[in-house]
Amino acid sequence: MNDLTQRGSPPSTYAILSALENEPGAAQRVAWSTFRRMLLIAPALWIAGFRGRDLARASVASTLGITLGLMGYYSYCQKNGRPVT
Repeated sequence: MNDLTQRGSPPSTYAILSALENEPGAAQRVAWSTFRRMLLIAPALWIAGFRGRDLARASVASTLGITLGLMGYYSYCQKNGRPVT
């Protein structure tokens, strides 16, 4: 695993870094961590008033936005030798 990763980082950090390093099985780990994040976001969106298809779309869109944002940030950190915090 990448030496730029801080100890105690969440599993999604390891999944994304392994994907950036093209490790076998990394895509499945990223998909699984993204799915779990979506399950955590959906109830909050439901409380906020989203229902039905709007709830599904907002949940998927927000979780993909987070995953892609993390991938971009971690890629930036790797290219610049900065630790992922």
